[in-house]
Amino acid sequence: MPQYYDITIPITDNMIVYPGDRPVSFKRTHTIAKHGYNESEIECGTHVGTHIDAPVHFIEGGATLDDFSFELMVGTAEVIEIDAPMIDRAALEKVSSNDWRVVFFKTRNQTLWKLDRFSEEYVSLTPDAAEFLVEKGARFVGIDGWSIESFDAEPDYPVHKILLGNGAFIIESLFLNNVRPGTYQYYCLPLKLAKADGGPVRVILEQL
Repeated sequence: MPQYYDITIPITDNMIVYPGDRPVSFKRTHTIAKHGYNESEIECGTHVGTHIDAPVHFIEGGATLDDFSFELMVGTAEVIEIDAPMIDRAALEKVSSNDWRVVFFKTRNQTLWKLDRFSEEYVSLTPDAAEFLVEKGARFVGIDGWSIESFDAEPDYPVHKILLGNGAFIIESLFLNNVRPGTYQYYCLPLKLAKADGGPVRVILEQL
Protein backbone atom coordinates (compact mmCIF):
# COMPACT_ATOMS: atom_id res chain seq x y z
CA MET A 1 0.00 0.00 0.00
CA PRO A 2 1.33 3.47 -0.86
CA GLN A 3 2.09 5.74 2.09
CA TYR A 4 0.72 9.26 1.96
CA TYR A 5 1.53 12.37 3.99
CA ASP A 6 -0.75 15.37 4.30
CA ILE A 7 1.69 18.29 4.62
CA THR A 8 -0.99 20.97 4.93
CA ILE A 9 -1.62 23.26 7.90
CA PRO A 10 -5.34 23.24 8.82
CA ILE A 11 -7.24 26.51 8.44
CA THR A 12 -9.04 27.29 11.69
CA ASP A 13 -10.94 30.19 13.19
CA ASN A 14 -8.52 32.80 14.57
CA MET A 15 -5.46 30.78 13.54
CA ILE A 16 -2.01 32.39 13.62
CA VAL A 17 -1.39 34.55 10.57
CA TYR A 18 1.57 36.57 9.36
CA PRO A 19 1.60 40.03 10.99
CA GLY A 20 -0.41 42.48 8.91
CA ASP A 21 -2.55 39.78 7.29
CA ARG A 22 -6.28 39.67 7.88
CA PRO A 23 -7.35 37.45 10.80
CA VAL A 24 -9.15 34.27 9.82
CA SER A 25 -12.86 34.00 10.55
CA PHE A 26 -14.28 30.53 9.97
CA LYS A 27 -17.75 30.20 11.48
CA ARG A 28 -20.95 28.18 11.16
CA THR A 29 -23.70 30.44 9.83
CA HIS A 30 -26.52 27.90 9.37
CA THR A 31 -27.34 24.78 11.34
CA ILE A 32 -29.49 21.73 10.73
CA ALA A 33 -31.38 22.42 13.93
CA LYS A 34 -32.38 25.94 12.85
CA HIS A 35 -32.22 25.98 9.05
CA GLY A 36 -32.35 22.34 8.01
CA TYR A 37 -28.74 22.30 6.80
CA ASN A 38 -25.23 23.20 7.90
CA GLU A 39 -23.31 25.96 6.15
CA SER A 40 -20.28 28.02 7.11
CA GLU A 41 -18.46 31.10 5.89
CA ILE A 42 -14.77 31.85 5.81
CA GLU A 43 -13.04 35.21 5.64
CA CYS A 44 -9.27 35.28 5.18
CA GLY A 45 -6.46 36.57 3.05
CA THR A 46 -5.05 34.69 0.09
CA HIS A 47 -1.82 33.88 1.96
CA VAL A 48 -3.17 31.99 4.94
CA GLY A 49 -2.03 28.58 6.17
CA THR A 50 -0.32 26.38 3.59
CA HIS A 51 -0.51 28.56 0.50
CA ILE A 52 1.00 29.34 -2.88
CA ASP A 53 2.57 32.65 -3.85
CA ALA A 54 2.06 33.40 -7.54
CA PRO A 55 4.59 35.65 -9.31
CA VAL A 56 2.10 38.54 -9.43
CA HIS A 57 2.32 38.63 -5.61
CA PHE A 58 5.45 40.77 -6.05
CA ILE A 59 5.96 41.10 -9.81
CA GLU A 60 3.76 43.55 -11.70
CA GLY A 61 2.23 41.69 -14.64
CA GLY A 62 3.50 38.33 -13.33
CA ALA A 63 1.67 35.03 -13.59
CA THR A 64 -1.42 34.64 -11.42
CA LEU A 65 -2.66 31.65 -9.45
CA ASP A 66 -4.81 30.43 -12.33
CA ASP A 67 -1.63 30.32 -14.43
CA PHE A 68 -0.28 27.60 -12.13
CA SER A 69 0.34 24.90 -14.72
CA PHE A 70 -1.01 21.36 -14.62
CA GLU A 71 2.52 19.99 -14.82
CA LEU A 72 3.31 21.68 -11.49
CA MET A 73 0.17 20.41 -9.77
CA VAL A 74 1.36 16.79 -9.81
CA GLY A 75 4.91 15.51 -10.10
CA THR A 76 8.02 14.56 -8.17
CA ALA A 77 9.49 16.74 -5.46
CA GLU A 78 12.71 16.59 -3.49
CA VAL A 79 12.25 17.05 0.26
CA ILE A 80 15.56 18.49 1.43
CA GLU A 81 16.39 18.74 5.12
CA ILE A 82 18.77 21.52 6.18
CA ASP A 83 19.70 21.94 9.83
CA ALA A 84 20.86 25.55 9.84
CA PRO A 85 19.51 28.87 11.14
CA MET A 86 19.31 30.14 7.56
CA ILE A 87 19.42 28.54 4.11
CA ASP A 88 22.13 30.17 2.01
CA ARG A 89 23.97 29.25 -1.18
CA ALA A 90 26.72 27.48 0.76
CA ALA A 91 24.16 25.20 2.41
CA LEU A 92 22.54 24.35 -0.93
CA GLU A 93 25.86 23.64 -2.60
CA LYS A 94 26.34 20.81 -0.09
CA VAL A 95 23.07 19.15 -1.15
CA SER A 96 23.32 16.23 -3.55
CA SER A 97 20.40 16.52 -5.95
CA ASN A 98 20.03 16.00 -9.67
CA ASP A 99 16.64 17.70 -9.91
CA TRP A 100 15.93 21.13 -8.43
CA ARG A 101 12.71 21.83 -10.34
CA VAL A 102 10.46 21.16 -7.33
CA VAL A 103 12.04 21.35 -3.88
CA PHE A 104 10.48 21.45 -0.41
CA PHE A 105 12.76 22.47 2.46
CA LYS A 106 12.43 20.80 5.84
CA THR A 107 14.11 22.87 8.57
CA ARG A 108 14.07 23.74 12.26
CA ASN A 109 10.75 25.44 11.52
CA GLN A 110 9.06 22.19 12.58
CA THR A 111 8.79 23.67 16.08
CA LEU A 112 6.71 26.62 14.84
CA TRP A 113 3.55 24.54 14.62
CA LYS A 114 3.64 23.91 18.38
CA LEU A 115 3.47 27.62 19.20
CA ASP A 116 0.35 29.61 20.06
CA ARG A 117 1.73 32.87 18.68
CA PHE A 118 3.69 34.19 15.71
CA SER A 119 7.47 34.05 16.06
CA GLU A 120 9.85 36.25 14.08
CA GLU A 121 12.54 33.58 14.52
CA TYR A 122 12.18 31.13 11.66
CA VAL A 123 14.44 29.61 9.02
CA SER A 124 14.20 31.21 5.58
CA LEU A 125 16.23 31.59 2.39
CA THR A 126 18.88 34.17 1.69
CA PRO A 127 18.98 36.02 -1.65
CA ASP A 128 22.03 34.07 -2.82
CA ALA A 129 20.14 30.82 -2.10
CA ALA A 130 17.26 32.07 -4.26
CA GLU A 131 19.73 32.89 -7.03
CA PHE A 132 21.19 29.37 -6.75
CA LEU A 133 17.73 27.83 -7.15
CA VAL A 134 17.01 29.97 -10.22
CA GLU A 135 20.31 28.87 -11.73
CA LYS A 136 19.31 25.25 -11.10
CA GLY A 137 15.99 25.72 -12.89
CA ALA A 138 13.67 25.67 -9.86
CA ARG A 139 10.03 26.25 -10.77
CA PHE A 140 8.32 25.45 -7.48
CA VAL A 141 9.99 26.07 -4.10
CA GLY A 142 8.43 25.26 -0.73
CA ILE A 143 9.40 25.72 2.89
CA ASP A 144 8.03 24.64 6.26
CA GLY A 145 7.95 28.14 7.78
CA TRP A 146 5.76 31.23 7.86
CA SER A 147 7.60 32.69 4.88
CA ILE A 148 10.42 31.87 2.49
CA GLU A 149 11.77 35.32 3.35
CA SER A 150 13.23 36.51 6.65
CA PHE A 151 10.97 38.66 8.81
CA ASP A 152 13.23 41.69 8.45
CA ALA A 153 13.21 41.60 4.63
CA GLU A 154 10.79 44.52 4.27
CA PRO A 155 10.52 46.60 2.16
CA ASP A 156 12.67 44.94 -0.52
CA TYR A 157 11.65 41.25 -0.27
CA PRO A 158 14.62 40.10 -2.40
CA VAL A 159 14.02 36.34 -2.09
CA HIS A 160 10.42 36.60 -3.27
CA LYS A 161 11.40 38.90 -6.13
CA ILE A 162 14.26 36.68 -7.30
CA LEU A 163 12.14 33.51 -7.36
CA LEU A 164 8.84 35.00 -8.51
CA GLY A 165 10.60 37.31 -10.95
CA ASN A 166 12.00 34.26 -12.70
CA GLY A 167 8.61 32.59 -13.00
CA ALA A 168 8.87 30.24 -10.03
CA PHE A 169 5.94 29.66 -7.69
CA ILE A 170 6.46 29.55 -3.92
CA ILE A 171 4.67 27.50 -1.28
CA GLU A 172 4.86 28.46 2.39
CA SER A 173 3.81 26.89 5.71
CA LEU A 174 4.30 23.26 4.75
CA PHE A 175 3.96 20.68 7.53
CA LEU A 176 6.93 18.38 7.02
CA ASN A 177 7.42 17.22 10.62
CA ASN A 178 6.66 13.57 9.83
CA VAL A 179 8.35 13.44 6.43
CA ARG A 180 11.84 12.09 5.80
CA PRO A 181 14.12 13.70 3.20
CA GLY A 182 13.88 12.08 -0.21
CA THR A 183 11.95 11.99 -3.47
CA TYR A 184 8.15 11.93 -3.38
CA GLN A 185 5.20 12.14 -5.69
CA TYR A 186 3.33 15.29 -4.74
CA TYR A 187 -0.21 16.49 -5.39
CA CYS A 188 -0.92 20.20 -5.11
CA LEU A 189 -4.17 21.54 -6.57
CA PRO A 190 -5.12 25.07 -5.50
CA LEU A 191 -8.57 26.52 -6.06
CA LYS A 192 -8.74 28.21 -9.45
CA LEU A 193 -9.02 31.75 -8.14
CA ALA A 194 -9.02 34.00 -11.19
CA LYS A 195 -6.14 36.50 -11.33
CA ALA A 196 -5.23 35.80 -7.69
CA ASP A 197 -1.81 36.60 -6.21
CA GLY A 198 -1.96 33.36 -4.23
CA GLY A 199 -4.24 31.07 -2.31
CA PRO A 200 -4.51 28.26 0.25
CA VAL A 201 -3.77 24.78 -1.04
CA ARG A 202 -3.88 21.15 0.10
CA VAL A 203 -0.59 19.34 -0.49
CA ILE A 204 -0.15 15.57 -0.32
CA LEU A 205 3.06 13.55 -0.63
CA GLU A 206 3.19 9.93 -1.77
CA GLN A 207 6.15 7.77 -0.79
CA LEU A 208 7.92 6.45 -3.88
